[in-house]
Amino acid sequence: MRVLSIPQPFAQLVVRGIKRLEVRPWGSDFRGRIAIHASSAVPPKSIMKEWRTNREMALRFADQGWVDREDLKALPRSAIVGTVQLAGVHLGQELKGSGLLTWSWATERMEVATRDPRTGELRPIESKRKALSVQLLRDQYAWVFIEPVEINPITGVDGAQRLWNLVGELEGVIEDRELGSRRGWWRPPAVDPARRAKGIRNWRKVWESQREKLVRDVERRVLIRREIARTRFTPEVEEQMHGDLKRYIRRHRVEKHDGHGDHVRVEDQFRQMVGERDVVSAEEFELMLRRKLKNQRDDSYRARRGERRREELLELLTHLEKGAGRSAADRDNIRVRLEVAAERSIEEEEEDYEFVRRELYPVGKEKAERATERMLERKAEERREKRRREEQEQAVWEARVIIEVLEKMWGLRDDED
Repeated sequence: MRVLSIPQPFAQLVVRGIKRLEVRPWGSDFRGRIAIHASSAVPPKSIMKEWRTNREMALRFADQGWVDREDLKALPRSAIVGTVQLAGVHLGQELKGSGLLTWSWATERMEVATRDPRTGELRPIESKRKALSVQLLRDQYAWVFIEPVEINPITGVDGAQRLWNLVGELEGVIEDRELGSRRGWWRPPAVDPARRAKGIRNWRKVWESQREKLVRDVERRVLIRREIARTRFTPEVEEQMHGDLKRYIRRHRVEKHDGHGDHVRVEDQFRQMVGERDVVSAEEFELMLRRKLKNQRDDSYRARRGERRREELLELLTHLEKGAGRSAADRDNIRVRLEVAAERSIEEEEEDYEFVRRELYPVGKEKAERATERMLERKAEERREKRRREEQEQAVWEARVIIEVLEKMWGLRDDED
């Protein structure tokens, strides 16, 4: 008997019919029954990363009651764990005519297939156990397994490279244990329902948090772009800012910081602006810079208007003092008139600033018009829905009246008979 060594936990998945394809960089002409040997390698820590990010793998592991890496390390190693029928070995670029594999639209992967006797079409093999799909390149070989049988593990067996031959009397032991599994004399330990449920909960928690993180990230990026579009300056300032930003991003770009867009390393002079962070996205850096410039311009505008307001009030005070007496009533009158002038000046300043703000950062009449149109459409839809409900209620009422009339008519006829 030939043997193929596969690391855990995938050796266990093969003999349980969950992993139906094994991808290798080399092929073989052998076809027939082979034993599956679980190699001595401990499941690596890197498998945890794929476990957390690969939804399908997480579900298949949860089906087996595997919750963490310790569950994988407890699987038998340096042991023969079962047998399978090696139905074919095919190069990735030649799978189309293999007759053993077909494309599954459900998993978007090549899967082991069976041929429909009526139509002759290839269809993925249906099984109560959901299969684990694999990635296959054109220059790799797909080993196709069917008819898996899990046996009572034969431990203490050293593996070898490629497809190797059994030595000694192990072949007879494997046949006996395979027969025992087929006839139900030995069964693998049942999956603990509590651990399966825990694995599914853990997967859902991780997966939902990843989905929420994706949604938050997309929403944040859209909001940043929209605020950048609203925060505009004069053409001269915009042109200078674009040039400076391009040069800064080109000098301080951080490649593939999180896989989404350009990121830049922040210099010390901008640390406070971005919350003391070392690396930020280019869009966020541009937004923070625009906010800083906008605040500086707003502060400068307010300072100029405040200085001008005080000069105007001083001129008014000088004019009032020339024509006023020295009594307390005159001084109080001057104070009241100054307060009125200051109130009017500040109100005009706010109106002027609002005009300037709308000129520099226009909210847009089109948005207000679209909002009005949406509101009118909603109200029209509510009226149409209300009219439909009234028509339905009217139709139901008319039907009830007709039914009552018919019932009375039939009742009278029955009485006459």
